[in-house]
Amino acid sequence: DTLGMHDGALAGDTSFGPGIAGGADQALLLTGTGHVQLGGVVDFEFNSGRGTVEAWVRADWSATSPPPFSPCLFGNRNAESARWSVHLAQTKDQLVVYNGANVASAFIPNAGTNWHHFAAVFDNGNWLVYWDGARFGTLALPLGTVTGLPTQIGSASALTTTEGWRGALDEVAFYSDILTPDQVVSRARFFTVEEPIQEVRNGSFELTEGNSLIPPAPAFDIFKPV
Repeated sequence: DTLGMHDGALAGDTSFGPGIAGGADQALLLTGTGHVQLGGVVDFEFNSGRGTVEAWVRADWSATSPPPFSPCLFGNRNAESARWSVHLAQTKDQLVVYNGANVASAFIPNAGTNWHHFAAVFDNGNWLVYWDGARFGTLALPLGTVTGLPTQIGSASALTTTEGWRGALDEVAFYSDILTPDQVVSRARFFTVEEPIQEVRNGSFELTEGNSLIPPAPAFDIFKPV
């Protein structure tokens, strides 16, 4: 954790490899049998009704041998008890959100095995789903009613890996507020175009385009392997 006090604990089969920017040992590599435990963190419950989760993601499973479930990217959840969890469908063409009782999904371009920027913005009962900077859906799905749950990266359960992510994750960030569409675009372009970008020490980013400045949203936690 490069900002808060929420360092994660590795569980199961985990390793590190080249990240989105190409640096060695910068991305978290998961095989479906390991994850990161963040424990119980009230901030990650988004009790204000607003929050954002973002990351660069890569889905490494084969289309001819997909997992029998929708692998979990992140979740404030423990097995079936869930406040929220976000998944990529095994077909790699839908982002799925679960709240412990109901599921909503948005179609996206097929993820293949390339890196993609992903953001899920929760805004008072709606999930805004972004993929590579473009919004692909607004899902009417409230947060689950159960609180006090642990948060994981790459698993739907805390102690053992369930619905485990199979691929790579880099630049994972949790925000205590919504990211605007312009802010999502700025992050999606961070590693894909040459723009004059400054990294702010609190874990947010500023992108200068001409004379306009897109301000960063306040971030309360950044997970980044170092």
